[in-house]
Amino acid sequence: MIKGKNILIVCYGFPPNPGVGGRRWAKFAKYLNRSGNNVNVVAAKNIFAEKSEWLNDINGITVEYLPVKYPKVIIKGPSCFFEKVQYRFWIYVLRLIYRGNYYDRSVFWKQQVQKNISDKI
Repeated sequence: MIKGKNILIVCYGFPPNPGVGGRRWAKFAKYLNRSGNNVNVVAAKNIFAEKSEWLNDINGITVEYLPVKYPKVIIKGPSCFFEKVQYRFWIYVLRLIYRGNYYDRSVFWKQQVQKNISDKI
């Protein structure tokens, strides 16, 4: 009998995060798990009230959620005057400290992930 492999998937969007971004990874993890592999996932914690439609696909999969370090006002969008000020502040700061796409939610996630997965590899 062939023993399954240990597989680690690192992705920012994974159920219960809503949206289609985690769907591919949830389906991929589901089929790897069904094939007899031990699947572990490291993903960002859900900050939204709504849940993903693909929660049932991740049963039996070990998932570790890491806190989101990206400014929540940028993710959710401003809804009042104070949040509009915060939004503009964070856009200014992100432009100063990050040369790439400052709308990328994983900007501040790299070090956190590296610390977390170093003992899993």
